[in-house]
Amino acid sequence: MAIIKIPKKKTSSANRKAGTRAGLSKPAIVVAAAKLIESVGANGFSLRKLAKALGVGPTTIHFHFEGGVGSVVSAVAQEALAGVTRPFKPKDEPAAYLGELLLKILQALHARPAIPRRDVARDAR
Repeated sequence: MAIIKIPKKKTSSANRKAGTRAGLSKPAIVVAAAKLIESVGANGFSLRKLAKALGVGPTTIHFHFEGGVGSVVSAVAQEALAGVTRPFKPKDEPAAYLGELLLKILQALHARPAIPRRDVARDAR
């Protein structure tokens, strides 16, 4: 009796087991999450919507970000503010450093107009 070897099929996202990587990386997920947040807003963002946008199951996102939606949002915020300012040095004047930091954060936020802004007059009530 001859043994016949059947070549393994490449798995598509429909055939892949839940929780497998699907060729995604954390940076790719963060980029997709940032785009999704910009389109649906922070309140409309969910891991299910992100997984659907990436063509994977939610468990794939959880595989990369064990903390769930909070971890993904935190990674998006870190990426958005990366390189905004230099690290604080002990000889720096704290007020000047914080002023520079605030200015750079505002510039970074204005560079991304799709980020929802809070209504200051409404929040002051």
